[in-house]
Amino acid sequence: DTTHKSNFLNDLSNTSKSACLDIKSRLSLLESVPIDIISLFLNDIPLEDEWDACQEGESQSVILLHARLREGLLGGKGGFGAMLRIQAKQKGAKKTTDFGACRDLSGRRLRHVNDEIILNKWKAAHEKGETLDTEQETATGIDLWFMGTPSWADSIKV
Repeated sequence: DTTHKSNFLNDLSNTSKSACLDIKSRLSLLESVPIDIISLFLNDIPLEDEWDACQEGESQSVILLHARLREGLLGGKGGFGAMLRIQAKQKGAKKTTDFGACRDLSGRRLRHVNDEIILNKWKAAHEKGETLDTEQETATGIDLWFMGTPSWADSIKV
């Protein structure tokens, strides 16, 4: 809902019986919107084009109208995710190797789980008096990624 407040509503007493149509045409000019997609509402009740603002104004000192656009934006009905999947499968597409922002089933980020594995490996190496070999090959082929790759990733080898 978009509420449009404007000074042109003050002179409704000078309008004819087609006050609704007059307001729509003024909104159309001000906002550069086609008049046929503008709907006016008074207390959430849609107004007809023949609505008489003068008669309504006798019972109320202030009239608050809401203007709504009937039609939305064209397009945007999906397909973006499908387009991304198609692009990912095309030849020469770069495969994702950064899974750190993903989450496991308990809600933890995979980056934090992997960091915990690295910390445990470091502690074990430190207790033996060794250093952690950061150049060692992992099962996934991704540098310092000791977890498995997510099931939706196509067997990634870097």
